[in-house]
Amino acid sequence: MDGKVHINGTGIPTITQPKGATSYSFTGILISGTFRSANGGTFVGLIKITTAVTGSSPSENTLGGSGTVNSFPVAATTKVVGNLSGSCAGKFKRTLSVVIVNLSCPISVQGKPVQTGKVTVVAYFQPTGSGNGVTSRVTDAQFAGVYASQ
Repeated sequence: MDGKVHINGTGIPTITQPKGATSYSFTGILISGTFRSANGGTFVGLIKITTAVTGSSPSENTLGGSGTVNSFPVAATTKVVGNLSGSCAGKFKRTLSVVIVNLSCPISVQGKPVQTGKVTVVAYFQPTGSGNGVTSRVTDAQFAGVYASQ
């Protein structure tokens, strides 16, 4: 999984600043791998999220924070096995550059009835551009990691 994240407004406060509320949007998200549904459907392939994925945190700085991931549509782009369509939403927790995202995804796999699957993403959050998080607020970052579905 990889993509770009933009932190809206003034960005994520630095390590020396108090935690503050943030909001963000992810773009260009590509996910490759295997998704298994609770009713036996399996999808293997590439998912490209074409809409912005948004979310927020009530309290975050460069050292860490947690918040929500708003609902976003999911559909197969390139498939090796099966087909997939639905949506996902959930929560995230970030400690320094490590992000763990727990998503709940009501998805139909291989045309089977919609089942809610759980997806966990473990990713690396790397500031890009002028905001480094130490002396200046982070406003943009790369997001790269792996996911597992249960």
